Amino acid sequence: MGKGGDDLGTNKQINGSESSNFEPFPPWAKDVRECEDHFGVSAEKGLTTDDVAKRHQIYGLNELEKPEGTSLFKLILEQFNDTLVRILLAAAVISFVLAFVDGDEGGEMAITAFVEPLVIFLILIVNAIVGIWQETNAEKALEALKEIQSQQATVTRDGVKMSSLPAKELVPGDAVELRVGDKVPADMRVVRLISSTLRVEQGSLTGESEAVSKTTKPVEENADIQGKKCMVFAGTTVVNGSCVCLVTHTGMSTEIGRVHSQIQEAAQHEEDTPLKKKLNEFGEALTMIIGLICALVWLINVKYFLSWEYVDGWPRNFKFSFEKCTYYFEIAVALAVAAIPEGLPAVITTCLALGTRKMAQKNALVRKLPSVETLGCTTVICSDKTGTLTTNQMAVSKLVAMGSRVGTLRSFNVEGTSFDPRDGKIEDWPVEDVLVTAATPANVSLPLTISWNVETPSDLFYAYLHGAEIQSLRDNDTREFNITAGPNVSYGPVSPDELLVNTLDNTSPVKCDGGVCHLQLIRTLNSTLPPLLNAIEAFVVVEFPQSETNTDDVVAIKSIETSYGLSRISWQGDPCVPQQFLWDGLTCEYTNISTPPRILSLDLSSSEITGITVPEIQNLTQLQKLDLSNNNLTGGVPEFLAKMKSLLVIGNNLSGSVPQALLDKVKKGLTLNIQGNPNLCSSNSCNKKKKRTMLPVIASLASLGVIISVITLLFVCMKRGPSIGKGFSPSHPSVETKKRRYTYTEVLAMTNNMERVLGKGGFGMVYHGYINGNEEVAVKLLSPSSAQGYKEFKTEVELLLRVYHTNLVSLVGYCDEKDHLALIYQYMANGDLKQHLSGSSTMSWVDTLNIAIDAALGLEYLHIGCRPLIVHRDVKSSNILLDDQFQAKLADFGLSRSFPVGGESHVSTLVAGTPGYLDHEYYQTNSLSEKSDVYSFGVVLLEIITNKPVIDQTRQKPHIAEWVKFMLTRGDINNVMDPKLKGVYDSGSAWKALELAMTCVFPSSLERPNMSHVVHELKECLISENKRTRDINATSSLDINLSFGSDVNPKAR
Repeated sequence: MGKGGDDLGTNKQINGSESSNFEPFPPWAKDVRECEDHFGVSAEKGLTTDDVAKRHQIYGLNELEKPEGTSLFKLILEQFNDTLVRILLAAAVISFVLAFVDGDEGGEMAITAFVEPLVIFLILIVNAIVGIWQETNAEKALEALKEIQSQQATVTRDGVKMSSLPAKELVPGDAVELRVGDKVPADMRVVRLISSTLRVEQGSLTGESEAVSKTTKPVEENADIQGKKCMVFAGTTVVNGSCVCLVTHTGMSTEIGRVHSQIQEAAQHEEDTPLKKKLNEFGEALTMIIGLICALVWLINVKYFLSWEYVDGWPRNFKFSFEKCTYYFEIAVALAVAAIPEGLPAVITTCLALGTRKMAQKNALVRKLPSVETLGCTTVICSDKTGTLTTNQMAVSKLVAMGSRVGTLRSFNVEGTSFDPRDGKIEDWPVEDVLVTAATPANVSLPLTISWNVETPSDLFYAYLHGAEIQSLRDNDTREFNITAGPNVSYGPVSPDELLVNTLDNTSPVKCDGGVCHLQLIRTLNSTLPPLLNAIEAFVVVEFPQSETNTDDVVAIKSIETSYGLSRISWQGDPCVPQQFLWDGLTCEYTNISTPPRILSLDLSSSEITGITVPEIQNLTQLQKLDLSNNNLTGGVPEFLAKMKSLLVIGNNLSGSVPQALLDKVKKGLTLNIQGNPNLCSSNSCNKKKKRTMLPVIASLASLGVIISVITLLFVCMKRGPSIGKGFSPSHPSVETKKRRYTYTEVLAMTNNMERVLGKGGFGMVYHGYINGNEEVAVKLLSPSSAQGYKEFKTEVELLLRVYHTNLVSLVGYCDEKDHLALIYQYMANGDLKQHLSGSSTMSWVDTLNIAIDAALGLEYLHIGCRPLIVHRDVKSSNILLDDQFQAKLADFGLSRSFPVGGESHVSTLVAGTPGYLDHEYYQTNSLSEKSDVYSFGVVLLEIITNKPVIDQTRQKPHIAEWVKFMLTRGDINNVMDPKLKGVYDSGSAWKALELAMTCVFPSSLERPNMSHVVHELKECLISENKRTRDINATSSLDINLSFGSDVNPKAR
């Protein structure tokens, strides 16, 4: 986008007086008062009706211009703008004319004579229809850009707030109020923050991966679009906070309008694709060759339709046969038609159409059919990685800075969340130390000069100056100075605050003249005291020409770090780049600048790691040397380590035998050292021990086999005894636990003839039962009146038999016997989540978050852990069950669907689900994807956060998502949160959970997060709440300790 806004603004003062220089007005570089003066408005009262009418005449409506569409006739003509197509068209016309003439001469119109031209015409018509259809669809898709604009806005006019003014009626100078969830209707200057912070998601315009904080402070006039922190742009979305803004640009003058103009401009300068160029060249060459051959064939046969006699040496008595002439002309035309590949346009059109269809399934828009082939000729694709490698929600947890010596680093933990800049702090950050000392010039009349050398004259640097007044100034004392760094950098005047640290820095890097940097603090004429500086930090810009480390290696090494709980200070950022900050214990291979480095060796010796040799090590596919010595590893030596060239596992507690693959590699040069593992042996030594003990073991096994056989025979005889009567007792087992399929008689036995009812669902009644005497189960019987039938029953059985996860209700067995269908689940002692929400029981905020995380983990497994992935389709609070430990598990998979293998992003299916939880996009398009589950989970998350029904017709906004959005516009979450919590929760955690839920229920599935992101964010919420709880407990403990007196002594219990 570049800097953007260069041609925005107005050449006239809005209030009527013309500017002297007719220059654009940059509202981002002016303070609020200047903006109000320029637009002739007060943000508190807004424009008057007369002002609005005048400005409507000047600026028109606030909407994007609709370009003049291509007419249908022009589209049809464009489809025949191809050499081969034109040749075929000409051949078809000639064939048609000749067939018509031959038919007249013969006295009848033979249908067979028209077959050839009709077939050619049909091919050309199909080609034209496909091309027109594709271009029309693409034009419609491009029109979707207009939908980015907001439809309504809250505007103040004549001192009255209008809450639903159509956004297209906005004019420059309008005062607009924005709240959470609002789409920005025009480019606007932020004039007042209603909340403490304001964050806007403007990735659709700038490509930024995370929401941007906005402020009211002006910025530099030449700032790029990302640097305009006091501006909000049309089409972006407010994700946190609320504010009052002043409209500065509308319609095509907005940044999104510039994008619209550039798209239209680019569309007018389209070049032929490589495929079209080659086809045109082929068509022209083929036309010349065929024309010459046809003319030659026709001329060779001239003697058959044109003859003459020679009289006195001169040709006389010419005889011409028109019938034979047209006959041989037909032969020439037929030869031309035969030589032209009539099927080529049809085949190319079909292939390109299939290509566009596949790309459309991947959300890629193709306007022209030949553009698909252009990708095949592409050698370099320039792409911004923003938004693909990040999760769109980031918070700083650790800060790493350069150390005092080359090659050393300092690490600082960062507290707080990303929602409030005043929340939290940087632990052990040395800035507060600047209050202890300060420097002033020896001669108070001279500047304070600081100089330092840089390694190379071309180095760029950033400087951070920390200043605080540490002296008690008298009434007539003043300390004021300007700062200069070379001829082009100056700032001031600066007056330090008393005992309050202020930090100044240069926003763009500075180059020092001659390799020497000079910083001067010069006292102003008004100052009675010399300049003062407490501390300075200077950072040199280091360029990283080397590509980032291979992505797979980065993921693998970070997984190893997490699995072993490593906390090495140097393990920050990229593992291999830059080389001077290579992670400790790693060796990387650097092939060239453009090739990502690969990890070749890993040294984890003496790292106090425990557990097994984690399998993530095998994901370092280029790893050649591994040192795990002097740790406390247990388990065996994995076979995947055979690919190493050197393996050291000295001084651990490994056991078992070394895999044969490793021993074979030793013969081929592998360095293997397994000393210091008393329970680990090579295959040979293990075999010797086995031989010594083989005979006693065989004898023992034979005796054990005889005993087991006798016990088995006795058990079979007992099973053939009388069957269980009506007086069923749970202490007597009737069925086997491992049995998956049960008879209806066994079902009746385990439930004691359906004695205890647990509840009723859409499938039918649910009964309590026992298997093996003491294992509780829940038995769900299909009711004849149920809307679900055998198809749903079969789906649930097949799904649960092949998946297992701790957050999915496990299937113990099932019954499929004629008209009796039953599903047998593990018993969930605490019922379903909906019962707890509607009942009198209370849950803490920690319990609520844990339940949400459990349910999210179950969905994440279905979407990511299963192949093919599974969409639940009926996520709701009544389908989330709670066991005796209040661990949540997903249940009821009767409506679930598995995606076909092949990587499709969605499947078309009949709509199924529960009203209120059902994804609106899925309902309207029948297009099912995992994002449909995300929507339903978002509704459930709102339900458990608010403890309000999903649908309530008595509310102003019946649906819970609309109601929460309406309530959040007031900026107070106390009216949204579950009243049973009584305000006992971390506000930052609650805000984050609510914002996450609202992103899950976005109308467009493309804007919703995936379940992995949801799990991550919920865990962050839980961490915040646990931190609050620990702080409270620590405070309470401190209060108790302080309250003890000297006379308190321990007493007997």
